[in-house]
Amino acid sequence: MSYQFIIISATEERKQKMEEQFAALELKGKINKYYLEASMMSNSAEYLKEYNIEKNFKYICCARSHFRAIEYAANSSDKFDFSIILEDDVAFYKENFLEIIEEIIKKWSKYDDHKMVSIGWIPCDMKYDGFFNRKSLNLNIESSPETKLIIDIYTPGLQGYIVRNTDMGPFVKLFIQPTFTDLCNKLKKLHYLMEMYDKLKINVEPSDNFASIDIFLNILFKQTIVFPPLLIEQNTPSLLGHKNKENYWDNFFENRESERSKYNFF
Repeated sequence: MSYQFIIISATEERKQKMEEQFAALELKGKINKYYLEASMMSNSAEYLKEYNIEKNFKYICCARSHFRAIEYAANSSDKFDFSIILEDDVAFYKENFLEIIEEIIKKWSKYDDHKMVSIGWIPCDMKYDGFFNRKSLNLNIESSPETKLIIDIYTPGLQGYIVRNTDMGPFVKLFIQPTFTDLCNKLKKLHYLMEMYDKLKINVEPSDNFASIDIFLNILFKQTIVFPPLLIEQNTPSLLGHKNKENYWDNFFENRESERSKYNFF
């Protein structure tokens, strides 16, 4: 199975840090990768027209970046079978990072109708040990026997995930619209999504905040979660205003600091 990395990149500095990580894992030259310019307020004026709630722009732009990454994946289906979509502020797992990804891809047919395998996500309030008791698929990942795929929980975050490119075509027709307002109008007509909106308390009127993209996609694609995650966020400020280390990872790795050391922090 062939695959590519698609990295949503906001700045040249972040791109260089990603390149340093690929080099540290000796992956430079061994993988196919493409840097997709992130959707920012500076390059999304046309997309945001007819929408005037400025405090929501950064969330909408984040959503648009992922929609465009999924579009790129779908359009690459003639060259690659799978895409690993990453945000540019992630820290890679040092041990068997690529080997685990390749084993997950090889076993894709076992995931039934799950169309996303999240290799990076936000733990919220759950600690590291809390994930051990979750239901998991028995995949027997030889390169990392402690790795499991969790199927009974939707965890927010789009730090990194794997999709099969041929699965993405129908979603692209939904996601890729000329403006955010057009997208909202399209979503309102899809009755099969109403149950999801009710569950997430998402209203798709153009005046509403679209901050729940990382839950919207995860439920729409029937997310499966890799544990331990193959990447976490670096100890750098998020473009959405989060303090990644303090808000998420200090709590997640409490009493498990040795596990935190397995990631390439900057």
